[in-house]
Amino acid sequence: MSTGKHFSALCALVLALALAVTVLFMNGEKLGIRVVRDEDSETNEDSGYFTTNDQNTAWTAATTITLSGDTATVSGSGAYANGGSVTIASAGYYDVTGTLTDGSLIVDAGKNAKVFLRLNGVTITSSDDAAIRVNQADKVFLTLAEGTENTVTSGETYSEAALADKADGAIFAHDDLTINGSGALTVTAAYKHGIAANDSLRITGGKITVTAPADTIHVNDSLHITGAAITLSAGDDAIHSGTSVAILGGSITVNTCCEGIEAPEILVEDGAVTVTSTDDGINACGTETSDGSLPGVTINGGTVTLLNPSGRDADGIDSNGNIDINGGLVYISLIGDGGNCALDYGSENGGACRINGGTVVACGGSTMLEAMSENSAQPSLLYAGTTQAAGTEITLQDSSGKILLTYAAPNSFSAVLVSCPEMATGSTYTLTLGDTAQEIPLTQVATTYGVSGGMGGDRGGNMGGGMGDMGGRGGMNGGSRGSTPTSGTADSATDDTALPGGSGTPPTKPDGDSDPRPSGEAPTRPDGEDGTTDGTDRPTPPDGDMGGTMPAAPDGSADGRPVTPRDGQPTPDQQTETGESFTLDKNGKVLLLASAATLALGLTVAFLYRKKG
Repeated sequence: MSTGKHFSALCALVLALALAVTVLFMNGEKLGIRVVRDEDSETNEDSGYFTTNDQNTAWTAATTITLSGDTATVSGSGAYANGGSVTIASAGYYDVTGTLTDGSLIVDAGKNAKVFLRLNGVTITSSDDAAIRVNQADKVFLTLAEGTENTVTSGETYSEAALADKADGAIFAHDDLTINGSGALTVTAAYKHGIAANDSLRITGGKITVTAPADTIHVNDSLHITGAAITLSAGDDAIHSGTSVAILGGSITVNTCCEGIEAPEILVEDGAVTVTSTDDGINACGTETSDGSLPGVTINGGTVTLLNPSGRDADGIDSNGNIDINGGLVYISLIGDGGNCALDYGSENGGACRINGGTVVACGGSTMLEAMSENSAQPSLLYAGTTQAAGTEITLQDSSGKILLTYAAPNSFSAVLVSCPEMATGSTYTLTLGDTAQEIPLTQVATTYGVSGGMGGDRGGNMGGGMGDMGGRGGMNGGSRGSTPTSGTADSATDDTALPGGSGTPPTKPDGDSDPRPSGEAPTRPDGEDGTTDGTDRPTPPDGDMGGTMPAAPDGSADGRPVTPRDGQPTPDQQTETGESFTLDKNGKVLLLASAATLALGLTVAFLYRKKG
């Protein structure tokens, strides 16, 4: 009987505790229970692009690392020399100077650790691995100290351990990486990529130059860029992301590449982007994005210049889904033969190509033309005819003779699309190519001219219809300036599909304003070798290699990962952003309540069974 009473009391106590826990979770905020969130997670990025730490360069270093040829000295805790390399084993703040002749700067810290590294005049060369390698951390912040030159170089052949770990960049990170600051960084890779990250990459400052035989910047997750001056020379893609690329400011100059910027989603919000490629300048690849929508390219501002002097069957902007130009300046110049198309979108996938604002001059070939979508908010004029020579000046004037835009295309072209905010349907404009001009009425939002047989005629055929005095069949050559056609007509596009066009270096706006804008990640490649690991399944390199088990720290701390704050500054492990994100939404609360009720019911049944027995 005594046992039964004790059991009954225990059941009542457990039931009361279950109900109490449920009440606490349901009213956690009122009772002062605080959920710890990672302030550096992508969901907490300011305006959806950058966290405070991504742009913070004013932190104080607690540990200094001096590189000296084939060794290093460490003043402070959290890091130690490891043969010819240096390992950072703890969250914290580190200032690095000097030269490492053949080794790596390695981060191998806790999975929640935030590691801040300041490159303060550093030269690191690694013959068989990444020169800067992140084995594990929550996030690493690589700050380029003001006024410094920093150089990172990797060799042609990586070690078996590095290859087993799928290291594929001169700077390689398994986890999130940020590069900021105002100093200079030169990255030279002889094997695969320049800067590679298995997770996200944020670049918010610095003068960065990268040369690589494959991709100069390669990330498996998202890439966001602002405030940096970046120069890239790639053997394959200049910028490659498995999910998305967002350019919010700064400048990006791609001198050589196969494709310029490749990702399922590409956004240009501001800044200056210039790409010289042998294939597509910008490519929104894949069949759909992570949220199930079509891939797309969106340009809201800035200046985008895409050049291709030698491509065949190449595009200026290529999207398997949509192209939306809402502002800024867009200039595309591809040579006018070989099936090159200035603007190519996924009409076969239900995509659209819309111009809703900004100035666009798009020059390319005429054999694969697509007209702009009729639901564009801003009119455009597409002309296709005979090939115009490289350097031909393109000018658009309104009926009063005011010049709306002018541009000298660096490459030859046989089709050109022009659009600017001053254009309006129902008006007549004069399009001049070199010394030949033609008055063209803008009959619809997407008006085409000189195109016989509709858009998309025989591949390789002449897309230009009879242009009369504009220079013979389909061409504007040879006609007198200002003459009108005797047999040509202004045809309107009949489909709701996309466009061709192009240009080169940005022209000067007629009003002299240098900035006329108003104030105010890809599928896995077949070879599987381009950084497709997600960082969660990493093979362990052989013992003794930098990727293997880490030796105990020389200071003798218990876990080998000491953290030393300075001047009351909280260490990264103590900051709220260090913890993993954890929240309970409405569904989570219901689930918790159901779990507590189930537990109570089970205990009650057990009690009744016990009592009956």
